[in-house]
Amino acid sequence: MSLIKCKECGKEISNKANTCPNCGIKIHNNKNIMKIVIVIVVLCLGIFIFSGRLTRFLINSKNDKIIKKIEGTYVLTNNTFELLNNEISNIQGEYTINNEIKIEKDNTYFVNEIEACQNEYKLIKSSQNKLLLITGFHMLAPYKDKHTDLDVIVCFNVENNKLKQTNCPNDVIPISLPNINLEYSRK
Repeated sequence: MSLIKCKECGKEISNKANTCPNCGIKIHNNKNIMKIVIVIVVLCLGIFIFSGRLTRFLINSKNDKIIKKIEGTYVLTNNTFELLNNEISNIQGEYTINNEIKIEKDNTYFVNEIEACQNEYKLIKSSQNKLLLITGFHMLAPYKDKHTDLDVIVCFNVENNKLKQTNCPNDVIPISLPNINLEYSRK
């Protein structure tokens, strides 16, 4: 037990007293107040951390559902690849177009912004609220010896079990493949 001064009358009293025996004023026990403050802070931190995780979980679940809707194997149904030889000088006959592409959760990401694609597919929602699939050209048309180093991207509208090439949005870097109407249909 230790002694503290009463804030009202200034006399020394026990720190365990609920009221001052001299003046009768109620004594606030700072230890209880500290315990309450600590509990409130811990609860607030817990809610903050949990709500952040919950939000991320809900966003990821929603994005996973969107990716799951387009997962599958797509077969080339409209091959206009030969038009490229005149369109882009650095894409020549050493490339071969893939007749099938496989979109899976492991190689597809949902992003809010368009970014360069390296060995993967990215989904974004366009301004018209349509799904766009963004991929590197090297995913569709690798060198015959399989190495992939061409930083050109291709954009597809995703609808009705088809991937239809579309013009990429203006802010796409690096350069995008001109729209030559490539089209893939779900197998």
